[in-house]
Amino acid sequence: MNIQNGYLVKQTSLMVSIVLLAIAGLLFVTGIADEAARRMTDTYTLQSAVIYKFSTLSAEVYEYIGVIVMLGTLITVASFNKHQELTIIQLSAASAPALLLRLLLPALILLPIVYGIGEFAAPSWQNNAEQARALLRGEKNPTLRGQWYKANNEYVNVEFISNETELTGITRFQMNPQKQLMAASYSKRAVYSDGSWVLINTIEVKRTERGFERKTMGISSWENAVFTPELVRNLALESSNLTLPELWTQVRFRAEAGTLTPALERTLWNRVLFPLQYIGLMFVALAFAFGSFRQKTIGDAAFKALVLGVISGLLIDTLSASLMVLAMPAFAAVLVSNSLFTGLAFYLLKRRY
Repeated sequence: MNIQNGYLVKQTSLMVSIVLLAIAGLLFVTGIADEAARRMTDTYTLQSAVIYKFSTLSAEVYEYIGVIVMLGTLITVASFNKHQELTIIQLSAASAPALLLRLLLPALILLPIVYGIGEFAAPSWQNNAEQARALLRGEKNPTLRGQWYKANNEYVNVEFISNETELTGITRFQMNPQKQLMAASYSKRAVYSDGSWVLINTIEVKRTERGFERKTMGISSWENAVFTPELVRNLALESSNLTLPELWTQVRFRAEAGTLTPALERTLWNRVLFPLQYIGLMFVALAFAFGSFRQKTIGDAAFKALVLGVISGLLIDTLSASLMVLAMPAFAAVLVSNSLFTGLAFYLLKRRY
C-alpha cells in the first residue's frame, strides 16, 4: 500500500469511526432509556441493562452499517474534493477504474470485517444477551407461536423452550405415507438425553385396527433424527438472532418440510447478498462527493445521499417482494433488485464524474 492509499484509508477510517460512534452512542443512550422505562425489576437493574445494551449494540449498528460507511466515505472524498486534494488523486490514477478502486479501497477493506461480525458473531451475542435478560426478569424464551414443524412423518409444536435441551408443552401428530393421522400426543415436558427426547407426563391417542386407544405415560422416549436440540434452538429464534449458517439451516429444514415462508427465504438472500447493496451505497457516496462545492455544502450532499440510501433500502425490499409475488424465485428476486440498485448507483456516479 503506497503513501496515498494509506492516507485515503486512514482518513476514511477516521470519518467512518466518527459516524459510527455517533450512531452507536445514540442507539445506546435511547436503548438504556427504553430498558429503564419498561423492563427494570429488582433483579434486572440499570447495570444489567447497560451490559445488555453493550452486548446487543453490534447487531443494532450492523443494521445501519451500509449507511454509516457510505456517510464516512462521502464526507472524506467530498472534503478531498473541496480542498483540491481529489485533483491530485485523480492525476495520480492511471485510469477512471483505477481512481474508483482507490477511492473505494477503505470501504472494501471494511466490508469483510463488518460482514463477518454482523452475520457470524453479532446475532449470537444478541441472543445470549436476550436469554440472560429473560433469566434475570424471570421469563421464559417463547418459540415462534402458532407454527408447526414437520420432522419426518411427524408434525410438532412446542409451547416454550427453556433451553435447547428442555421443552415445555409438546404436541405431536404422527402421519402415515397416505397423510392419514395415526397418533396424536401431548407431553408436558421433554428433556434431551443420550440422543433422544425423554417425554414426561404424556397423553397419547393412537389409531389401531380396533379403533382409537388412549393411554397416559409418566415417562416415555421419543427418537427423531431430524428434531435435534440444535434445530430446536434455530427454530425457536427470530431470524435476526440467527447467524447466517444457522439461518441457512432453518431455511433448509423448512424447505424440506414444506413450511418455508417467502419472507424468511427473502431474509436469507438479503443477508447473503448484502455486499452487493453495500457496494451500491458506496457508488452513491462517490456520486454525491464529486462535483463543485461552491454552491453546496458537504452537509447538503451527505443529507441527500442519506435520504437516497434509506429510500433505496425500502425500494429494494419492496421490489424483491413484488417480484416474488410474480412467481420469481427468492434468490433471483433479491439479486435482481440489489443489482438494479447497484447499477443505477453506478450510472449516477458515471454521470457525476
